[in-house]
Amino acid sequence: MEARGDSFEFDHTISHGDVDFVGELKVAALLGLLEQAAIEASAQLGFDTDWYGEQGGYWIVRRTRLVRHVALGGHDRVRVRTWVDDFRRARSLRRYEIGIVGQTEPAITASTDWVYCDAASGRPRRVPKEMETAFAGAAGSLPALPRAAPLPLPNAAAMKTMTRRVCASHLDHVAHVNNGVWASFLEDGAEALLAGHGWSVPEMLAHSGAFRLQGLDLEYLAQGLPGDTLAVHSAFADAPPPRAGNGAERTSFDLHQSVEKPDATTAMRATSHWQWLQRADVLGRPPTRPKRRSSARAT
Repeated sequence: MEARGDSFEFDHTISHGDVDFVGELKVAALLGLLEQAAIEASAQLGFDTDWYGEQGGYWIVRRTRLVRHVALGGHDRVRVRTWVDDFRRARSLRRYEIGIVGQTEPAITASTDWVYCDAASGRPRRVPKEMETAFAGAAGSLPALPRAAPLPLPNAAAMKTMTRRVCASHLDHVAHVNNGVWASFLEDGAEALLAGHGWSVPEMLAHSGAFRLQGLDLEYLAQGLPGDTLAVHSAFADAPPPRAGNGAERTSFDLHQSVEKPDATTAMRATSHWQWLQRADVLGRPPTRPKRRSSARAT
């Protein structure tokens, strides 16, 4: 991806505490790294916490899209690169690349559509002109790009539903459910769906691997608030993966998911791509993908 605005980058060592049970960087930790990159890029240009406090504004995530190309694991040294691609009134599209230091191809590519909001009302407000100019960098100005179409809801007739109550540990600095926590809710919902089709976590580990999220398109529609009991709905976009050993194993599939608030408002929609990853022989190293052709679409 070619940067439109000036890019910002920093190096980061992945903690073993931020990897999952097959050794790959957790989705919640990955989203946290993207968020941190945006915060540091803003501060580097002078738009730090104090500036936002004086302006009475803050950013929230409207949509995040990401694709994993290579698994990242504990102690991997990565370079995070980010830049702003556009502005449109109260919104700004930011892109990211994360790659292993010393390698040219990115391990992860992502984008986040941010919305600038008024701190008092919580409603969107126009991005300050000085911020648009600063983030455009040498380009001078950035065009307004088209946005992706809304995501579908899961098939109600085939979906699995689980609930999660919003607790204090789920909240961020504006007392809303953090975007990484939303992803964890979706992952828990996917786990419940898979378990109902013969792929519980113990059963996957018995086959020395697991289906893990490799692509995500996540659309935030409403805030999760303290005390909310959220319903997480999950359904396969096509057919569920068959059990191993029957001669027809499939290494990947897609999911459609949504989260409903207590008043039945849809808080978020998501489409995700899952792929079978094989645990490494050496404990603590990232997993590998099977050397076979995937039968599901990439997100």
